[in-house]
Amino acid sequence: MDNLTIACVGDVMCGDSFSRIGMGVARSFDKYGKEFLPPGITDIFRRHNLVICNLESVLSDIGRKEKSLRSLHMRGRPKTVQYLAEWGITMANVANNHILEQGQNCAIDTVLQLNKAGIKPVGAGRRGLFEPGIEAAEMDFSGQKVAVFGLCLLEEKYAFNGGGSLNEVLETIKTKAEKGSFVIVSVHWGDEMMDRPSLWQRKTARRFVDAGAKLVVGHHPHIIQGIENIGGGLVAYSLGNFIFDSSSEATGWSMILSVAISGGEIVEWKGIPIIRCDDYRPAL
Repeated sequence: MDNLTIACVGDVMCGDSFSRIGMGVARSFDKYGKEFLPPGITDIFRRHNLVICNLESVLSDIGRKEKSLRSLHMRGRPKTVQYLAEWGITMANVANNHILEQGQNCAIDTVLQLNKAGIKPVGAGRRGLFEPGIEAAEMDFSGQKVAVFGLCLLEEKYAFNGGGSLNEVLETIKTKAEKGSFVIVSVHWGDEMMDRPSLWQRKTARRFVDAGAKLVVGHHPHIIQGIENIGGGLVAYSLGNFIFDSSSEATGWSMILSVAISGGEIVEWKGIPIIRCDDYRPAL
C-alpha cells in the first residue's frame, strides 16, 4: 500500500481585518483570483491525499453591510471557497475564535459553501449547525481510516469549541483510535505571538496522544511554535499564518507540514517554509 500523505497549514483568513478594510486579503483575492496562490504551493498540495487548513473567517454574504466595519471585518466572499478547492485544500477546521463573529447563520452558510465546493468542514458541531455535538470528519484511504477532530480551546466571545468539552473530545478520540482510525486533532489554542508552546499546551498535547491521536496540529498564535514527538504522536503546536493580512515581521513566515503515514503510523514528516510576500500572498 502506498503511503497516505497529509499536508497541514495554519490560519487562513480570507477577509480584511479592521485596520485593512479595502486593502487586505479580500482585496488581494479580488485582484488575483485563483492566481493568488503560486503554482509551487498548489503543486505541493496536489501531491497529498488530504490538505487541512484552519479557516479563520466566514465565507458568506448573509447580513453583509458595505458601510459597516463590523460587518466587513474578517469576512470572505463565498466565491473564495472555489479558490481554496482549486488550490487543493480538502478540509477546513472551523472551530476557532472568529467563526461566530458574523453570527451563527454566517457560520452555517460557510459550512454549506465548503461542502458544495468539496471541502470537508470539521469542528462545526452537530450536523454543521454550531450546536453541541462532537462529529469527527471521517475518511477511508485504501483501507486506512482517518478521523479528524476540530476544536477550539479558547473561551472568547466569538469562539466555537467544536461541539464538546475537552474531556468529551478525548473520550471520542479514544473510541475512534480503538476502532483503527488514524486520529488527527486540529486545535485552536495557545497565546498569540508566542514562539513556543505553554506548559498547558504541552500537557494537553500529551493528553491527546495518550487518548490515541497520532497527529496534533495547532493554530492561533499566528507564528510558528515547536514540533515535538510525544510517545508515537507528532505535535505541531502552531504552523503560523498561511494567509492573513498581518504585516508584522514575526508573522512573515509559516510552514506546510507534510506527513507520510503507513500502517497507521507516521513514517516521515517535514516542514516546508512559506514566506509572506506582497499583497499577503504566500510563497515558497
